[in-house]
Amino acid sequence: MNDVAISVVGAGGGNGSLTINGSARAHINANQTLQLRGVNQTAVGNANNLRLVADFSGNRIAQSAPFSVSAIPQNGAVSFNSLVTGTRRGVVVNFSVESDSNTLSDLNEAEHSEQVQYGSGTGCLAGAGAGAHNSSYMAATSTGLTDTHGTPVSMLTSTGSIVAEQVFTFNDKRTGATDIPARNTGFRISRIVSQPSAGNFVITTSKVGVATTAKGFSSTAGSGSVSRAQNV
Repeated sequence: MNDVAISVVGAGGGNGSLTINGSARAHINANQTLQLRGVNQTAVGNANNLRLVADFSGNRIAQSAPFSVSAIPQNGAVSFNSLVTGTRRGVVVNFSVESDSNTLSDLNEAEHSEQVQYGSGTGCLAGAGAGAHNSSYMAATSTGLTDTHGTPVSMLTSTGSIVAEQVFTFNDKRTGATDIPARNTGFRISRIVSQPSAGNFVITTSKVGVATTAKGFSSTAGSGSVSRAQNV
């Protein structure tokens, strides 16, 4: 029985390249899952010039939709950095992402941003998310990033709570894809104001990785958990 030969057409010349099961081509004679791995990324302006093709007995019997090779950001992680003090209370967290290629510099044509959606809130924090703005897109190769979650002390005059959902999205200049939810970048940010004794208020600010949706963008859970309580 003759094998079906699977190969890539269009590789090189800025279009990108890849291997199929570790080689330039694969030969199959039954249903099989093929492992594709990018070698050279597609250059900006050269999107969708690659195709997988299937040849049998010298005849082309099938071809894939066009595609590109590009590393993308994923796996958002947070850790504690510092407390927010002075006229506000909250936490500053460290934030990082990884490349699906395991090499951060491969993300040099990608950028990411946050999407944050607040709940209505209760008590002193009812409506506290109104007017909140997302960060702008920034280079996905950025390191040393922080995210600040602070609340004005002037608001903390009674008990209350508010929850925000956060998902990170990315743009990829190699493929032209925009506003794509990044894998494993879902987080929940909670602020809870309690009153352990008369006239004494405490705010607990927390951020934890969860599978969630924000502004229509969904992602599985990021990693890390930060929670700190502060006297007002």
